[in-house]
Amino acid sequence: MHEVRKKIILIGSVGVGKTSLIRRFVHQEFTDEYHSTIGVRVDKKTITLDDTKVHLMIWDLAGEILQNKAYQAYLKGSSGIIGIFDVTRPASYQLINESLQNVKGSQELLSIMVGNKIDLLDETTDIHGYDCEYFTSAKTGENVEEMFNLIAQKLVKKDEKFKRI
Repeated sequence: MHEVRKKIILIGSVGVGKTSLIRRFVHQEFTDEYHSTIGVRVDKKTITLDDTKVHLMIWDLAGEILQNKAYQAYLKGSSGIIGIFDVTRPASYQLINESLQNVKGSQELLSIMVGNKIDLLDETTDIHGYDCEYFTSAKTGENVEEMFNLIAQKLVKKDEKFKRI
């Protein structure tokens, strides 16, 4: 079995649920208590995709880091970036969309955008205006595994494509 290590960074505004998504993915748990991340927190999880064992180093950046663009300093050595926004706060979508566009312009990082907190929506809320790969809920676990698996799959495919060149 082939093994790879990947550093993934989660960015997003304060309170969009970055830490909760990581906690759901890594530890299969959720808490309603809110504790703002201070600085950076790193978690690890290994997943298996086909014949590849992927060791994920998941960096959780404090939301304040996004606002002053200090997150760019943490991108060094990263394989991918997940931009998180809160589907109940459209301004968080605008901020993460702009941030990911800046990253794409300056770095060749694989990135995906994810709308979190779909458990808070009612039937009348239209989320079709958001351009993102997944809508998730850290609370219920909906699409959390799929989101992390998606970026891991894309990173492994990118490596395979690079090896063939």
